[in-house]
Amino acid sequence: MRFKKRFVFIANKGEKLSLSEARRFFGIPLKHFDEGKQEAVVKCKPKGLEAVKKAFSGKAVFEGKKLLLGVRKVSASFALRTYQRNH
Repeated sequence: MRFKKRFVFIANKGEKLSLSEARRFFGIPLKHFDEGKQEAVVKCKPKGLEAVKKAFSGKAVFEGKKLLLGVRKVSASFALRTYQRNH
């Protein structure tokens, strides 16, 4: 079975973003964003996976806030309950 999408789990260890700031920063629809844990899940196609991982890894500055982003996981499926229980 071939999956047509991937979910990329991204964590921010820098200054905190609100939900509206996270939406503007990522520029793509967020599947999930946890303001407390500063973790986001974005959906992408397998062809764009490397570009997404590269774009959202490392240091970034957004609206004067210093962010430290890291890709925690890439998955072919996403279940919010399972994700919250494991993290």
